[in-house]
Amino acid sequence: MSNNNEEKSNKKNTNDEIIKKFDEFILQNAKYMTETDYNNSTKTEIFEIEQKLEPINKDNEKISNLIDKYNNFDRPPLLFNNTNFIYKGMWNVSAQKEGFGTLIDKDGNKYIGGWKEDKICGYGRLISKDGDYYEGEWKNGIIEGNGKFYSNSEKYTYTGNFKNFKFHGKGKIVYENNMVYEGNFENGYKMGEGKLTFEDGSYYEGTFKLNNYSEGKFKWKDGRHYSGKFDKNNNIDGEGKFTWDKNIYYKGEYKNNMRNGKGVYHFGEKNKLDGNWKNNLPHGEGVLFCENKKTEGEFRYGKLIKGYNADEEISSPKKKRKSKKNTDDDNNQKHKHHKHSHGHKSSDKKVKKKDDKNKSKGNESSGANKKPVEIDCIPGICVKKMK
Repeated sequence: MSNNNEEKSNKKNTNDEIIKKFDEFILQNAKYMTETDYNNSTKTEIFEIEQKLEPINKDNEKISNLIDKYNNFDRPPLLFNNTNFIYKGMWNVSAQKEGFGTLIDKDGNKYIGGWKEDKICGYGRLISKDGDYYEGEWKNGIIEGNGKFYSNSEKYTYTGNFKNFKFHGKGKIVYENNMVYEGNFENGYKMGEGKLTFEDGSYYEGTFKLNNYSEGKFKWKDGRHYSGKFDKNNNIDGEGKFTWDKNIYYKGEYKNNMRNGKGVYHFGEKNKLDGNWKNNLPHGEGVLFCENKKTEGEFRYGKLIKGYNADEEISSPKKKRKSKKNTDDDNNQKHKHHKHSHGHKSSDKKVKKKDDKNKSKGNESSGANKKPVEIDCIPGICVKKMK
């Protein structure tokens, strides 16, 4: 029994000597504060945030593992002269912050949590004077590992992995307006695979690059969806497919949210337009399959300026159709011309006279010399710019 008492007495004497030496050293650059002054040093806005959060104490496993009960000891709050920061908590025999403690810097930012050899370590919470806060893992004074960050200025909460103070690895951001991103991060940016869901239910899912869409699927709340490539400003750009309905979709090239380049536009089970596009409209050579007819021709800003259907040239749909008799005569005339155009001069002359007689009629019915004709069976649906 006497041996135990002697051991405790020696240990107390040793601790007293350590604390005495610590005070002699530390009080050269700091002074002790009263508990009242210490409590009043926490800014009101930070105190209000603390009241909404779960308390942090030294029983946390990642903090308790840092505490050496033989070499760490508690001291009252200290105000340091040269930096004007306040520290209350545990120290080691080398006068370094170690174990569990709270630090308030000269700007009012407040940290509470683990320490190791004067560096924030293990687990802790940092609340800034601006209302931002981080709670989670630390390593050698750096935010690293799993944690939670709230941005007061941008009104979002990030939960996930950190590396060197930045979002890195798997994580999730929830914005105040209920927009949610969940996926991969790299050096603070959305990078790699992820999904961004908007407050109205619309979403983008696919690859991100430096916070922006790269290649994936965007679906609007009304059911429209696009799958393909995007530019650095989140505009539809490159190869892709835009679907309005089951049988209404475009597959091809885009530029700045509009159909530009080669592409095929389907508007019905059997209707489609295959050709060149400019600013969402057919422009250049194209082939139109509409109502079981194939029309090849040239378009200019959505209107057909040259075209033919099989062996028959297309005229404006507003023109009066030819009678069956006139159509038959024209077909017979074409047949005669085809039959006698291989080395029979006398026949060619006769045919030429009949052709000359009908020349003006032929040019009048030709689409080449007519005003552009709108193709009514192409719906006027354009890609709406994403908000």
